[in-house]
This record gives sequence, C-alpha cells and structure tokens, in this order.
Amino acid sequence: MFDVKFIGNKIWFNGKEYPLGQITCLVAEGDTDWIDTSVSQLTDWEFLREKATEYLEHCFHSDVANDKIKGYLFCKANYSYPKQEYIITKEITKIETDNEIKLQIVDCYHIKKIIELIDLEMMYATCNNVTIDKCKNCGKYYATRKEGTMYCDRVFSDGQSCKQFASKKNFNENLKSNELLSLYEKTYQAVYYKKRIAKTKKDMKQIYLNMKRILL
Repeated sequence: MFDVKFIGNKIWFNGKEYPLGQITCLVAEGDTDWIDTSVSQLTDWEFLREKATEYLEHCFHSDVANDKIKGYLFCKANYSYPKQEYIITKEITKIETDNEIKLQIVDCYHIKKIIELIDLEMMYATCNNVTIDKCKNCGKYYATRKEGTMYCDRVFSDGQSCKQFASKKNFNENLKSNELLSLYEKTYQAVYYKKRIAKTKKDMKQIYLNMKRILL
C-alpha cells in the first residue's frame, strides 16, 4: 500500500515531495531510482513506461487546458487496465504566505499499484493545468514551473544538464555564423588571460586600451 498526497502543484509519494507530473515523466523514461528496490523488482515497468508515455503524449501535446483534459479522458476511456477504486482521506495543513495564515485541504490516497499513481497524478496535473514539456535536447518529458522552457535539467553529457549543454551548443553555433560575436569572444578570452597575469594597474589599463582599439 502506498500513500499519495496532492498539495497544490506538488505530489507527495511515501513522504517525498515531487513537482506534479514528475513521477509520470520518470516512469516514461524508465527511471526507477525514485522507488524502493523491492517494489521496483516486482513491477512490470515496461507496461508502466508505455502507459506513462501514452498519458503524457495525449495530455500534454498542447498547452491548452481543455486539450489536456480531453487527452486525459481519452486515456481513461480507451485503456483496458482494471478500474481503480481508491481509498481517499482528507487532511488539513497550515500555509503561511505574506504574513497571512491559510488552511488547505489535502487529498490523501492509499493505493496498491503504481499505475494508479500515474493515473491520479495525470488527473491532478491536467485539472491544475500543470506545464509538462518535451526537452528539445534529449526528447524526454519533464515537469516545469515555467511555460515556454525548452530544455530540462537532466544530466546529459560530461556532467552537464540538457539546459547547460544546449546553451553551450547554441553559443558555439552562433560563433560560427556571427563574425562580430566571434571577434568579441576571442578578444574576451585573450583579455581574461592577460588580466590573470597582469601585475600592476598600468598593465590592466593597457589591456583595456588594447581591447577597445580592437573592437572599435
């Protein structure tokens, strides 16, 4: 039995917090590190990966809230896994924002299968119009708090995230096609090196004069 809580745009699974939508994204990419090893070994992850991917593709192919909900209803109507009968309870939590105290009702579910977790998370994500995008670098879905983002924070290459890798790649491509930017970068790197070995203020002043002369 698993305990799942939904608080705003976050999901709590067995006491750990995730952005709403992230667990389904992890399942879709085959990541099982977030769950207990014994549970992972007893679960049909290929089946779950397929279903998680289908939910994401149907619910988050569009940024329009109505399209997300239609996608979720399509998944519910067309997929043949057993109907879920959830045990649900309610909790009340205190929230403090801007010196104001509010009470918030938390939906708490007690489920038996991970497929139920995916279904619940997608239901809340679509109802709350959560943003889930597909990374333009690695092609995997990821939950994000900002609309219009293009890259995720997963480690992609040499310890760099997709966001860092893509930023460096785009910069290098711009260098090749923009002569002025290429000149600036070469000058900057040369000045940076000279600044490191400069010993006096006079040396520093001469460095800046030389840079100005090159750029102008």
